[in-house]
Formats: sequence, structure tokens, C-alpha cells
Amino acid sequence: MEQQPTEASSNKVTVECSDPYDLFSSAQPLIAQRLPLHNLNWKSANRPLRSINTLDINFTKSKDQGPVTPATPGFLRRHQIPGLRETPYLKVLLFRCDDNETYKATAKKSAREWVKANSQNVSSNNSQENHDAFEWLIIHVVLPDTPAASQPRTTKHSSSGASDSTDNVPGKTKWGRGSSTILDRLKTDFNSSSKNAVDRVAQIRLPKDVGTPRPSSALSPSEIAAQWEDLVEKLKILILTPFDLRVTQYEEDIREKDSQRNLPGWNFCTFFVLKEGLARGFENVGLFDDALAGYDELNVGLDLVVREQATSGRDEHGATFPLFTEGIRQKALSIIREKGKNSAQESLPPQAFSLEIDQEDFPLNAHRKSYRELILANNISIFDFRSYVFSRQMALLLRASKVSYPKSPIEGKEKAASGDEENFLILAELCHRAADFIALGARTLREDVSSGLVSIDEDPSVSTNTILVENIVLSWTYAVTLQLLTQTLIRTLELPTSSLEYIENNYNNNTLSNGRYPFTNGIRPESRGLSPARPNSEELFSPDVHEPSDSIGPARLTNTRSPTRPAKVKPGTEEFLAGRAELILIARRTLQDLGLRRGWASNWAELGRLVQDLDVDHSQLEEVSLHSRENRQKQNVLQVNDKFRGLEPAQLRRAISDEKFFRECFEYLTDQALRHFLPGRRNKSSHRVMAEYAGMKYRQGDYAAAATYFRYLAPFYAISSWDMLEITLLELYAQCLDHLGRKEDHAQILLKLISKCASSGTPQRSSIDRGQLKLYLDRLIEQAAVSGEPLIANLEDFFAIRELPCKIDHPLQHDGFTIPLLLRSRLGAILHRQDPVSVTLRTVDDGPIGQIDLTAEQPKKVSSEGLFYTLSSNVTTFGRFMIAGIILRIGQICFTRDYGRSEMQQVLQLDESKLDPKAQEIFVYPAGDALDARLIPCPTINLSETRTADVELRTGRNAVLSATMRVRPATAGLRLRVSEGKLLQKSDVETVNFNHTDRDQSITLSNFGPDSTTRFAIPYSVEHPEIMTIFVRLEICYTTGAGDFTFVMNSSTSTVLPVTVNVQDIFQQQNLFSRFTIGPATLVPLWLENCSIAKSADYIVEAAEGRHWPLDVFPREPASLVYNIRSAGTRQTSAKAAPLQLTIEYACLNEWAQDALESTFVDELDSRLRDIKRPLVQHLRATFASQWSGHDLELIGLLKDVEVPSFEEMQWPLLLPLFGPLMVEKAEHWLRQWHQNTRTIALPASPPTIRRIIVPVEILSPEVVLSAKLQVLNDIDLKNTVAVGQPIAAELHMSIRSAWRSQDRLSHQIEFDYEVFSPPEVWLIAGRRRGSFTSNDQEVTFPVMLLPQRAGYLLLPSLDVKAYALEKTGNDVMPLKKTDVRCEVDYKSHSQSVLVIPDLRQTTVAVDGEGPAKGSWLLSSERRNSNY
Repeated sequence: MEQQPTEASSNKVTVECSDPYDLFSSAQPLIAQRLPLHNLNWKSANRPLRSINTLDINFTKSKDQGPVTPATPGFLRRHQIPGLRETPYLKVLLFRCDDNETYKATAKKSAREWVKANSQNVSSNNSQENHDAFEWLIIHVVLPDTPAASQPRTTKHSSSGASDSTDNVPGKTKWGRGSSTILDRLKTDFNSSSKNAVDRVAQIRLPKDVGTPRPSSALSPSEIAAQWEDLVEKLKILILTPFDLRVTQYEEDIREKDSQRNLPGWNFCTFFVLKEGLARGFENVGLFDDALAGYDELNVGLDLVVREQATSGRDEHGATFPLFTEGIRQKALSIIREKGKNSAQESLPPQAFSLEIDQEDFPLNAHRKSYRELILANNISIFDFRSYVFSRQMALLLRASKVSYPKSPIEGKEKAASGDEENFLILAELCHRAADFIALGARTLREDVSSGLVSIDEDPSVSTNTILVENIVLSWTYAVTLQLLTQTLIRTLELPTSSLEYIENNYNNNTLSNGRYPFTNGIRPESRGLSPARPNSEELFSPDVHEPSDSIGPARLTNTRSPTRPAKVKPGTEEFLAGRAELILIARRTLQDLGLRRGWASNWAELGRLVQDLDVDHSQLEEVSLHSRENRQKQNVLQVNDKFRGLEPAQLRRAISDEKFFRECFEYLTDQALRHFLPGRRNKSSHRVMAEYAGMKYRQGDYAAAATYFRYLAPFYAISSWDMLEITLLELYAQCLDHLGRKEDHAQILLKLISKCASSGTPQRSSIDRGQLKLYLDRLIEQAAVSGEPLIANLEDFFAIRELPCKIDHPLQHDGFTIPLLLRSRLGAILHRQDPVSVTLRTVDDGPIGQIDLTAEQPKKVSSEGLFYTLSSNVTTFGRFMIAGIILRIGQICFTRDYGRSEMQQVLQLDESKLDPKAQEIFVYPAGDALDARLIPCPTINLSETRTADVELRTGRNAVLSATMRVRPATAGLRLRVSEGKLLQKSDVETVNFNHTDRDQSITLSNFGPDSTTRFAIPYSVEHPEIMTIFVRLEICYTTGAGDFTFVMNSSTSTVLPVTVNVQDIFQQQNLFSRFTIGPATLVPLWLENCSIAKSADYIVEAAEGRHWPLDVFPREPASLVYNIRSAGTRQTSAKAAPLQLTIEYACLNEWAQDALESTFVDELDSRLRDIKRPLVQHLRATFASQWSGHDLELIGLLKDVEVPSFEEMQWPLLLPLFGPLMVEKAEHWLRQWHQNTRTIALPASPPTIRRIIVPVEILSPEVVLSAKLQVLNDIDLKNTVAVGQPIAAELHMSIRSAWRSQDRLSHQIEFDYEVFSPPEVWLIAGRRRGSFTSNDQEVTFPVMLLPQRAGYLLLPSLDVKAYALEKTGNDVMPLKKTDVRCEVDYKSHSQSVLVIPDLRQTTVAVDGEGPAKGSWLLSSERRNSNY
């Protein structure tokens, strides 16, 4: 059988060199300079294209330099299993021939014999020989100073055919004097003539001195380089060709063997060796992903065979593995036989603890045994089988990751500087695989050792076998872990030197701050499933995943001053660090299991024990003699050594023999794991290790370090909902702060600890009993009282809100409102104290006041159910509110709870599908007889004065001693001049003052009796005229005998004038007739009480007779009033007349109807509902106004009746739920009955409130009033008739004598332009139909001829006059300047008409009703007058 190959030979492609001319030592160094080969591409028929980045080649010298035949002594018989053979992929002949004659004489023949002996594999038709497929290559080595060295690389006229032999080629050809080179002759003799044939001949030239780079040759440097490139390309082709043949053959054999799995005689071990041969082939050429996939498939097959053997116990696959490993069994027997032989006196030298072991101590080594021979012999144990498979996988991953074993950081930096960086993703995969294998291998080893010791016949030692088995397993686990940590050690990967400083710099926002958790910025817990996914084998070895980066480690984590995560991290760094940390934890777990035997526990249970030690009563401890303790220790030395017999290595034995060293080792491993986990970003694992590390620091008395760790740990486990562990950490943290004397921080942590115990609910979830909790609470209250600032705590951590208000109540004696509140302490009677509480309400509808504070000094009632509070507020307002916060004070501790809308819904536990959403709100409203203030429509509006906003104030039941009212604008652009206000109505008010300061304008009142009403008028202005409604905020702070109160309300009023007035003026010589059209400005009808214009000193006004008051005015039926205005004649020449004033007294129909509706509703309201009268009336008026239309208002104006809508139409169900369930039932019952009984409401005979608007009427007197008349002549009376076309002579008379004539124009001459016009189809006008004249006091006359054009009553033609003032320009040559003058024309003939009839006396008409020419004809006619 062939000898077991070495590790080096299996890791490279073997190229066997035949060296009959002793050229290997000279050529091999030159060839090695071009290795390894780079950028190879291999494509198989059933596999995707594979890229081989680098290919290592092992050039070996053949032992047999001549032709090899079966008869030669060097022939080795091939093994029948292909997977065990290691044969070269390429055979090379180092050929020397110095001249052409030697080539012809001897060299050619020897080369042909070598080719014949080494090309049988390729030419063979036996497919099984493809397992050892290889190619051959002849390398012509040209030595310096030989005739061959002077030959060119090739001749231009090589032989005509590559297949022709060169035996008959003379030295001088018939085509010329030159001859073929030796290289040309070799290619002609040994290459195939096929077009696709592979060139198997190459040439290299040796320099004179091997150390000089340039050989002595006739070739140029570029030609020399081309020769070497040609050789490299031939090596690539000739290596991949047999590799492809081997892979194809292996795959065919594997498929064939796998299909025979269920046939008798099938053997898994033989199949394993065959398939491993394929995996080793992939490994040789650098295809590690394919090789690893092959071993993974074999591992799965091994698991299947082992499982079947364990369940059935039969040899179903021809491979029954031994139950134990003989070497391990012999080792265990030797340990058992050495029991009691001076083991107690074993002395171990002190040594430093390290995570590295020597390479010769590695337990996993594929060449530690002849594993393949054992597998082939079916004599390998399951443990050895698994160890071999994993060691091969580990070797593949280590080679793929490019990990070497630098002995110092300097070597590692030199390796990194060379650009050959490690692949951290592959190393991370190795660590994860190792963790899984260690668990499986330990279980397999335990079964192996146990099975081996079962056959021992000596009973005395059987009792200790269990401990011995565990010791062997723990030793193997520890050694494997250290081997993996040693082999994956990257010295250039620098870890943080201090985990504590790293945490402070990277997780500063994730700590307890003032006893509060950073829930928004805290470290979020991560599960392993959320960690970066492990790549598969295809992705793992992909070159795209491992692009080199600027940083080798996680940004030089040793720089602890700024250990933040870098922007660019090498791919896989975090996964690799986390994998190494898991291996460190496995080593620590091994040490921990051994420490548990000595009682040196250091795990999670240690934290709970530390807390229990805090409550130990040291007064009850008993004294123990130290001498007896030492004696007992001496007696147990032998027993201790027996328990730890068989442990390896030495540092593990020393750690278990000395408690101090054990603690140091355990702390070192914990610190190393933490320093790996932190930059590896494994939060759960890092916090778990951190908790154990903090417990160690606490036990050592390093309270500062322990407190820092606890500070970071508590928020993490709070978010993860590990309540008991969180409470334990908080308690230890509090003890650390107490030892350090940090009183304020200690109080904050005590507060958090107590709140966590209170919110845990059940005692089972808390590790602190009630007595200890009360001690903590008393100490907290004591420390809080001493501190200067109050402590803030979450109310719901200590109290459960059992009852929240859904309605308000009003006190009987004063204004304001109250709400109930019931709190139950989660700590029972410990927190049932007489302490004040306050509640803040926040508006939800942008009401007049943003928030309201309610307070209660002490509980109204304390019982087992909790604390009953009645919270009160002295604020009177309207609006919907939500509870924004609750504050309860116990000494200097403030328990607070802030609510949002969504959180409030969860507290109330409302089901929106069953309850109206408004029931979540608190509706605040005034009592029925509380103080009230609002804007009212202004009773008198004078358009010539500044508009005012009228405020009505009613005291209700309050006897106001003093009050300050502030009226603030709530509309953009509104300006209120409160200081210019005036009192409109004074009712039982002693003093009223309007104040104005730089910051405030207010109205102060004093001694204002109950049931009093007063009104104020406040001038205002607006920046935007389009504003139709103004809003103001009324704030009144008033004092009564019951205390100080505040009234805040928003009120509004319309700025739109409800009345429109249009005027039309007609001027005559002495009179002015003005027609006023008065109507509603909106769709609301008006009730006009009276209209009047008072006379003035300048004018005399007379109203038309026959008008009856009052009047109903509708939008489409306005009122029309005519007034005769005459000048009084007392006005001065240049004085301007004062305007007249039109006074309109009216009432709006909608206000009239609303007042009637409100009056009836209030009078009939049930006395039990008087407390909610104000919101009911407000809702009634608002809903009523929103439902009216213009048609409804017209009906009310005509019928003087108001139809009351139904209960549902009034939308009462939207309002009633805000009053609470008890009041809802009463109010709904009464309202339904009232709507049923009240169908219509009759309006009073007159409106209760009459409003007045004063409109200034300015008389715009014209400059000239022209009187004109068109007088018909020819003795024609306008009462008589005229014929169509009959000429009518007329005269136009015009004069300017008038009482309205302006004296300003007397100094200027006025010119008039007139025109008489009419439609041409009515009148034809002749004569002076248009012209001009100048002003004088005489009447002017112009003749006009009129010709009527149609019959009927025809109005006389119209007259148009324009006036101009003539002014001199100062130059007699230039014409006079004309200026337009306003002129009014009193045209007296404006409405006169003439009856025009056709000019016919008689007419004869023929009518024919028969015949083809039927119709009518005019036969004759006679005119009425033949004179024209």
C-alpha cells in the first residue's frame, strides 16, 4: 500500500519532474519564482464556472529517471481504492540538448522513450485510469554558452508540416542557408497535428549564474519574458485538463457507489475514502468551497450511519464502528492504576494563564494517527471518525482564511503589510462550527470512554470511573478550545484593553440616569436570529465578500480613548470576535464545572447569593476553630486529588488546585470574553458576561467598577423583561452606591428598586420580601427629605388608578368644579399616607384655556380599597379635556404620570366599538348660576363712529368683592382698545375702572352684587375688512367670600351688518326726492320697528305719508321709503352741509326666534337639570342655528311660529354622554318628553331686543341744476292723437335758475352741450337736436321737429346735457380751458307721451278664398289728412 501522504503534499498540486540531465537544482528555483499560478478558470460540464485565485504547485523530482515499466524495481502497484492514491497531475521532462546534431543522434530518441513511457494514461481507453489522469510536458532547458543558447526562439521557415519527422532534415535546407532550432524540432516531433492539440513543448534559458536574473542568450528581455509566460500558460492548461478528467471520473464512481447503498456489500468506509478523494482533489487546486461541501456531505452520511447503528445495532452499511478508542481506553486504565501513587504531593510550578497552547499539544490533527487506514480497515471509532472529519474541515477553513501562525505581533504586521490579509468571515464560520463540534465531540467522547471502562474487571475502581470520564472529557474540551483559540489568533486584531472604558465610551446613552431607563436610546436586545446570517459555502469563499479594507481590526480598538465603532470595518470582524468569545466561554464553562466540585461557584446563581448575603445577621454567627478547619483540609487532600485525576493541561490542574488562581483564571476568561463580545456587537451575550463580571468585582470589593457595570446592565434587562434579574441587579447597584457614599444616586436607585418591586405585582416575581421593602422605603423617604431637590417617580409603578373621572361636579356654594380619584397602592398599606395629590387636565379642542390644575390636600377617605380623593379647581370654563398628568407627593418624592391620548385610552380600558369616543374626555362646563360673560350683538351701530364689541357680565349667585376682566383678541388682525371702553349698563356696581398699561389692558370692578348684569362697549378695529366674525378671550379673576376664582371663556360676534341701504336721488329746482331701499344683508329676515331722518339746520326733511310700522322685510322683498329734502337756505357760501342721519330700528328674526326658544326651554327645564343648564342651552342655540335655512326663516317671519326639531334632529346623543351615566338617564328622559310636548313655539308680539343702526346720509349738491322742457307747438294738444309720419313742431326750453346752484361757479362761465335723442324706429328728430350754449339767468329756446315712426303711446325724446366750466388760460390767443362740471337735469318732459295712430281713414281689401290665386289684396286706401 502507498505510504500515507504528508500534509504538504495534500495541500498542493504535485508536478513530477524527470531529470535525467541533472537540471532540477538549476531550473526549479527559476520556476518557483513564477509560482503560485494565478487567475485560473475551470469549467466542468455539470458545475458552474469556478475561479481559482491562486494555485500552489509542488515540484518534486522523480526517483526513477529512466523509462518506467512494470518490471522495474521502482514500480508501485496502484491501490484499488482511488481515494488513497496520490499521483502527479503533470509529468515534466527537463530536457537538455545543446545542438542539432546531438538532438538527431541521441536526445530525440531518449525523449521519445520518455514520452512513450509517460503518456500511457492519456492514450488509455480504460476510464478507471482517469482517477490518476495526468499530462506530460517537455521543457527544453538551454544552458549558457552552448550552441543552443545562440539559436533564436524559433525560425520563420519551420518545417512545412508538424507531423513530418525531422530525421531526414539536413543541416542546410533547399530553401536557404538557415536551419530549424531545437525548439522547432521538438514541437514538430512531439506535438500533435490536430488543430485543437495542446502544445506540450516549452523552453527556458538558464543564466550563467543562477543568482543573476538575465541569462546569457541571443534573445531580448521581452522574448525571455514571453518564454516564461508561455511556460506558465502551458502549466495552467496541462494541470486543469487532468484535473477535469479526475473530477469527472470521481463523480461517476460516486454516483455509481451511492446508487448501490442499499445493496449487500456496500461499505460506508470505502465510500468515504472514495468521496474524500474528490474533496482532496478540490483542495489541491484551491477550490475550498467544493471541498468543504464534500466533507459536509460525508459528515451527514456519518451521522446517518451512527444513528442507524445506535438504533438497530446491525451492520446495515458494512461498517460497524468500535464502541471505544483503544488509545483513550489505555490512557484511562493507566490513570486508574496510578491511583494513590503520591499524587497528593504533586507540585505544580506557578505559571501565567494563557489562551495558547503548543502545536504539538493540539488534540485535533488529521495526521496524528493513520486515520485513513483505520477507516479503510473498518477499525475506527466514532470519536476518531468525527475528530478526523472536523480536523479536515478545520484545515480547509484555515487554509481558505489565509491564517498563519505568527509568533509575535511584528510577524503579524509584516504579513498584513504584504497584503495577504486574513478572511474574518471564514474564521467566524470556523468558530461557529467548532462550538457545535465541541458539544457533539464531548458527548461522543463521554460515550467512548464509558464504553471502554465498562470492560474493566476490577471493581474497586469502578466507583471513580464516572469522575474520571468527566475529567477526560473536560480536558479534551479545554484542549480543543485552546487549540481553536490558538489557531484563530490574529495578533493584528487589537482588542479594547479595558472593557469598562469601552462601555463608557460606546454605551454612554444606555445607562440609568436619575433612576430612569433610556427607553428611546437604550441597547435593544438582539437574539441570535437577528445577528448577521452566516454565509453558505458558496458565499463564504467568494472573493467579492472579502474585499480588502483600510482597517485590519475594528478600527484599532486598543485606542480606548475613542473606541467607537469605525466607519469602515473589515467584513466579518464582528462575527469573528463573537465566535472567539463563544469559544472562550466554552473554556470558562469547563473551568467553572471543575470549580463547582470545590464549591468555587461563579455563575448566575452567584448574584442571588450575593443579595442573600446582604441580609445575613452576623450577630448569630458562631466561631469556628481554624485548627480544626486546617485538619479537615489536610484529610481531604487525597480525596480532592482523586477527583481531578486525569486533567490536562498543566494550567488546568493548577487552576483547580488553588482557589486564588482559579478566581484569577475565571476572571481572565470572563474579561477576554467580554472584550470580544463588546466589539462583536452581541448584546445579550455581552450583558450576560458583564453581569457575571460585575458580581466578581462586587465580591472582590471593587464597588466602583461593579457599580459601573450594574449601571449599564439594569436598563438592558428591564427592556428584556427579566424582572427578577433586574431587581437583583438594582439591589446590588444600590449597595455599591451606598458603599461609595453617593447618597443622591443611592436614593434614585432605591426609588427605581422599590418601583420595580411594586410593579412586579406578585411576590413570586420579586426577590425582596415586604419587610425588607419597607426598610428600603423608609430609608428612601429619609434620604429624600434631606436632599434639596425632589425625587421624581412614575406614579403607576407605585399606585394603580382604580377610578378615573368621567364627569365633573359643581360645588353648591361657589363656582368651580370637582372630580373624584381613587388610587390603590401596589405596596399595600406601606404607601397609604395622608399626602396631597394634583391632576392636570389638557384641552383637546383648542379651548380658551390650555390646561387646568386640580388639587386635593389629603384623601377624603382611606380604606382597604385605596385612597379616595376629591380634587377641586376654581376655574370656570367651557371645553373638552383629557387628563394630562397626575402628581402625588410623599415628602420630597413626587410620583408623576403623564398621559397622551392613546395612553389615556389604555388606562381607561375603553372599547371604542361599544362606547362613544367622547366618553374618554372630561367635559368642563359652568354651573347654571355661576358667573358668566360673553359678547353680545351691539344694540346701536353708528356707521360714522368706531365699531364696538359689547361684553355682557352676569354675576349669577356670586357676590363679587372685586374683579379684574381682561379682554384679549383671539382673531388675527383684531385690535381691542379696552382703555377707551365705556360702561353701557350699570347694575349694582360700586366702581368700574378701565385701566391701560404697557403690558395689559383691563377692567376692574368692585362690590358687584349677585344676580347683577352690566355691559361694556369696547372699541375695536380689524386689519382685514373681510373678517366676518371676531373672537375674543374673556378672562375674569374675581374674589368672593368663598375665595379667588377664575373665569375663562372664548366668545364671538358677527361683524357683518344685517341691514343694507340703497339710495336714489332726484333733483328738482327746489326739492330733492331720495328713495331709500332697506333690506336684509343676509338670508335672515328683518323686523323693522321704525325708520326716520331727522331734519338739520341745512335741510328740511319730509317723509312720505301712508307708511305703517312695523314692517317685515325679507331678502327678496325689501322696504322702500321716499323722503323730500329741501334746502333750508341758511348754509354759507363755502360751508359744507352736515350729513343727515337715517335711523333704522330693527330686530333679526333668527335672534328673535332663538331668544324665544331659549326662554321657553329654560322656563320648562327640570330642576334636576339646572346644573347642566348652560351646556344644554348652548347646544340648543348652536344646533338650532346650524339647521335653519332661508326658507325656514321666511316661514317663521310669515307665521310667527318656530317649529321645534325632534330629539334626534337636535343631536342630543352627542352631548349627553359627557355628563356621566346618571345624569344622562335623567336628561334624556326629560328632553324626549319636552320635544314630544313642544312642537311649536309662538314668537312674542315684539322682539325682546330692538337694535338700532344709524346711517349717515350726505347730500351731494350738484354744481348746476338745469331745468329743461320739450314743448310741442302747432296747436297740437298732447291729449289728442297724431298720425304716423305727421310732423310735430316743438321747442326745447332750458334754464339754470335753481336753489341748488353752487356759488363757487359764479365767477366762471359755464358752457352746456345738449342732445335730444331717441331710437330712430320711434322718432325722427330734425332742427336743433344738438347744440351748446353758455350760462346766464335767461331761459334759452331751441326749435325741434319730431316725426313719429310707429303707432302707439310714444314717450317724448330724451335729453342729455353736459356742462363745462370755462377758465381763462392767461393767453388771449389760446382757447378757454374746459373743466367738467357736475350737472343735474330736471327734465320735465321725461314722462310725457303722444298717442300716434296710423295715417289711414278707410281701406278696401279683396279676399279670395278659392282658386289657385287665393289670398287678400289691398284695393284702395284714404289718408286721414292730405295736407302733409
